[in-house]
Amino acid sequence: MCHFSDCCACFVIRLDMWLMAATDCLEYFPDQLIVITGEHLSQQCADEKQRMNMQKRLLFDTISKYYSQERDPLLTDRYFDIHMGIMELFEKDKGHQAFEASQLCLRLLEPNVRDELRRLLAFMAVAAEPEGYRLQKQVRIIGRYCNIQPRKGYSGIK
Repeated sequence: MCHFSDCCACFVIRLDMWLMAATDCLEYFPDQLIVITGEHLSQQCADEKQRMNMQKRLLFDTISKYYSQERDPLLTDRYFDIHMGIMELFEKDKGHQAFEASQLCLRLLEPNVRDELRRLLAFMAVAAEPEGYRLQKQVRIIGRYCNIQPRKGYSGIK
């Protein structure tokens, strides 16, 4: 397996948390995709900020395209009853118990799936930070594409 951090880290000039989480995510990607991404990361830009933004956009696009492909899900319906129980705990405001149950449920996953999920969730957490890199202007779209209604008191995207 080609390790992204081994062959491509030299292209990421100053690793911030966003870039570190994104490159960590690529560990389980196919070698060919990693090589292509590395080649694109090596493209030159006028200034460092522009280069870093281009790198972040490229990494985000690579990660989102990879997980948008037809592939086996990381979380299957094998543990559907457990997942539903965890959701019920959250709904009953038993967050601590739900967190513990989630940790135990994750231990049931295959080690490689658990690690890939950990990497993806870590990237999602960093990418979602309000002061983090923004790919586009955020707009409030709750319920626009799905027939869902926000919970009472829900204020939408901040």
